[in-house]
Amino acid sequence: MALHLPLLPLVASTTITTQTATVVCQKNQHQYRVIAANRSAEEGGIRTNMALSTARTLVPQVRVLDRDLQAEQLAMEQLATFATAWSPTVVIQHDRVLLLEIGSCLRLHHGLPTLMKLVHKSLPSEKLGCRIAVTPTPASAVLCARSGDAVCVTDRARLISCIGSVSVQKMKLTRRQHTLLMRLGIKHIGDLLRLPRDGLVRRLGLELLQDLDRLTGKRSDPQPIFKPPLCFEESIDFEREISEVEQLLPESKRLLARLEQYLQRSCAAINHFEWRLQHESHSCTQVPIRLNRPQQRTTLLLDLAQLALETSFPTEGVTQFALYAHPLPLSQLENMSLLPSTEPCEPDQLLDQLYTRLGQRAVRGIGCHPDHKPENAWISCQPGMRKPVFPSAARPLWLFRSPRPLVIQNGRPCFHGPLELSRHERIAANWWNETPVQRDYYQAQSNRGPIWIYRELETGHWYIHGIF
Repeated sequence: MALHLPLLPLVASTTITTQTATVVCQKNQHQYRVIAANRSAEEGGIRTNMALSTARTLVPQVRVLDRDLQAEQLAMEQLATFATAWSPTVVIQHDRVLLLEIGSCLRLHHGLPTLMKLVHKSLPSEKLGCRIAVTPTPASAVLCARSGDAVCVTDRARLISCIGSVSVQKMKLTRRQHTLLMRLGIKHIGDLLRLPRDGLVRRLGLELLQDLDRLTGKRSDPQPIFKPPLCFEESIDFEREISEVEQLLPESKRLLARLEQYLQRSCAAINHFEWRLQHESHSCTQVPIRLNRPQQRTTLLLDLAQLALETSFPTEGVTQFALYAHPLPLSQLENMSLLPSTEPCEPDQLLDQLYTRLGQRAVRGIGCHPDHKPENAWISCQPGMRKPVFPSAARPLWLFRSPRPLVIQNGRPCFHGPLELSRHERIAANWWNETPVQRDYYQAQSNRGPIWIYRELETGHWYIHGIF
């Protein structure tokens, strides 16, 4: 997943939200050009990469800001740290692009649509202009996101048809390559992919062919993984000086909430943190707070923070309010409770709480079903509903959805090594219908623990059916 943030220079250059037409400019080849423009400027006809003189001709009252590359880099690092809540693998690409590996964490977020809704909600398009592209390869996702195409392709077979309509001007081309392609009438990447590879290398160079292979996944494309900073530091700038401690309390609650999210993502805690109050005179008042033991739930420390700020609040006005903390990694953290209270409760009360927290469909019970086939000997039912219990031999708690074949070595079934068999049980049933069952079940001891296996009497094949 690639996230392109074209309005990031605006957010990084100013903290004031205004309806006035505003642009961020940067000097490029002895001429100032527009890097980013807000909605009011775009409605006036201003576009990215337009000369500043042209922009002022279209909108004479346009507000012009200089690009702050240092503030942009800091904002990208903060967004990348925030994005680690969606994926542990985050990459900061140049030109305001974040790249996330999401294939390994889709199950955690209950599927791709849910994850995309979460990203859209966290990075609203009206503020950052966020453009999202999902493709099987990093290079194609970045290309589609920069092109402004809302692409969602998870099948590699559909990737070429997806990127084939993208203009070749979106690729990194030299002036010579661009001129040659225009002369040949090649305007889209699909046209490039249809050219002979050897001729492409001879006329345009090996590097361009390698870029195409990265787009289509024929060539590996390793990425430098972003590592979140070891310390937490976030600040809030004020348009005018703050002279009362009560005015800082809402901002302190917001900063503590961000710190708690950071600690939960990093599996860390803090035993001290520090408020930093910046003044107009460029002096700084530091308010350190030490804790009796490491804490992760920092939102519970709001009263302590208020007490410290009231005690050390300076007489000089505050223009910037910052929170600094150096997290400590914890080898083992206490799991948060699924339910609001950890005290024992009655079964009916527990079910009510589970229904409220997880939903009616997510809470089910298990009952016995009169069938000799183990995979059909249970049934889903309402929790608490009493079902008759039928006598049987020992059964594993974890039964596979379908039996899995075992490897045979020297005539013995193997599962991470040879198995020791014990406790034989024969199941012969359903001979009266089209799905007869004739199996010899065994409890077997493997290197991974006790398992439940069987041998098909008709074919002689061995299968593993469950784990004790």
